[in-house]
Amino acid sequence: MRLLYDNLVDAGATVITSSSEGTDLPDDNVQHDLRTKVWRTGTSTALEWVKFDFGSAQNVQAFAAINHDLTGSDTLIKIQANATDSWGGPSVDQAITWNADDLAYYFGSAQSYRWWRFTFTKSASGETRDVGRIFIGPYYETTKKITHEGLDIVPIDLSDTRRAIGGQTYSDERSIYHQVKVSFDLISNTQMAQFKTIAEAVGTHTPLFIDIDRTNMAYAWFYYVKYASFSARKVKLHPSNSPLWSTKMTFNEEL
Repeated sequence: MRLLYDNLVDAGATVITSSSEGTDLPDDNVQHDLRTKVWRTGTSTALEWVKFDFGSAQNVQAFAAINHDLTGSDTLIKIQANATDSWGGPSVDQAITWNADDLAYYFGSAQSYRWWRFTFTKSASGETRDVGRIFIGPYYETTKKITHEGLDIVPIDLSDTRRAIGGQTYSDERSIYHQVKVSFDLISNTQMAQFKTIAEAVGTHTPLFIDIDRTNMAYAWFYYVKYASFSARKVKLHPSNSPLWSTKMTFNEEL
């Protein structure tokens, strides 16, 4: 399981600029917690980008973008990085495979650069494209996996259903989100310390991304969430002054 919680787009981006932006949907919206508050491009050029100045070189291991409407006909979808604001031959020029729902890429090793840019070429210059939340930063991958039968994904329907006096039901249809529950058992002191660091950084107030099984499930178990609750950190064994822990986490998907 990977947790993407330290988003440099929020904490480290001193300047955000773009190739174009709508009057009411500017590029700063990629920082907003609400995934549906998008950056919308203009309609004058096909090549579009949003650029981040982190002020100094920052270690980056992952990129993600959600709530986009890029199409399969769009080309040159990339995450780029460079030491300077020059893009003729950037040091990082990584192609991103298009996916209808979310986009994500993990670098094999951390890339340390000041300037970062997400770019793509629309299928037609006169069209707009929307991009919601963007993540650029490090991630933590658990050493010990989720326990056997330790993953629950629960769909929760926000629709309001009531029953009339005559017995008929009527509903106000609303969105469905997923609640994700994970359990870990006999994990090391190091892994528990990292869980504690993440919990203290985001609490139940700041969204993060979780990628439960990138190898086998790819985007199927990739979620933009907030912690719903924390469970106790329990010591299960204590051999040779190196405790082994168990804990549970509950996340609510952000819509």
